[in-house]
Amino acid sequence: MSTCRARSHGGYLLGITLVALAALLSGCAGGSGQAHTGSSAAQVTSALDAYVAKQAAAASTAAAKVGQSSSFVSVHSAPVKDEGTTVAVAAFSYSATGHPVQILSYAAGHWSTVAALGPDVGPPVQPSADLFFLAPGAPVSVADVTGEGRPDFLIMVQAADNTPGIVVSQNGGTWRYIPNSGPFPTSDVIARNPQFQDGKLVSDYDNCVPDCASGHNYQIVWTYEHSSGDFWAPNPPGWTAPTGAVNSQ
Repeated sequence: MSTCRARSHGGYLLGITLVALAALLSGCAGGSGQAHTGSSAAQVTSALDAYVAKQAAAASTAAAKVGQSSSFVSVHSAPVKDEGTTVAVAAFSYSATGHPVQILSYAAGHWSTVAALGPDVGPPVQPSADLFFLAPGAPVSVADVTGEGRPDFLIMVQAADNTPGIVVSQNGGTWRYIPNSGPFPTSDVIARNPQFQDGKLVSDYDNCVPDCASGHNYQIVWTYEHSSGDFWAPNPPGWTAPTGAVNSQ
């Protein structure tokens, strides 16, 4: 079992999370600061570690009982300020309830699960309702990449030759996986090796010329489209979008 806290690739976590958590110490962060009076940043983080560890222990035990032989993985983000509350995201490689991704909230000295996401990703990342192929040891990153001034979370998962990711956000009013459409067919999974960088979602593209092992890598910069509620990027050099992808139209 492993729990990990996020390291931000952009300035959002440094500029928002640390300042907001520092405000908790002084009790001057509005209504949320009053609710957290007496809780230091270290206490908030320690309580998060303990809450996720307890959830992970139960999920790991449940996985063993149903014969899941792969190593159990759990990850979570750092606590981050979100419009007067403190939130975090945790993910587990097995969930008996079919909700491996949990959105957590801190109040009155305790963490609780306020929302959970289920088997919407599909194979190969989530081949069934109770399994989730998380990348071991990969932190859940935090940044505002949808432009609403609220935190978005990037969970890293496993694939054959790279590490894809899934963006979890409440953009639009409900917690969900943010899909991407164009230059590839619409999917909740972003490959290859996505990261939050300077307030943007970026990923790699391998042109596989002459083969994927020695191909040229390009960076894809994704833009959140508020009208469609998904990420979009132009076709990378040499790529022809397949039929059905937004960029093929």
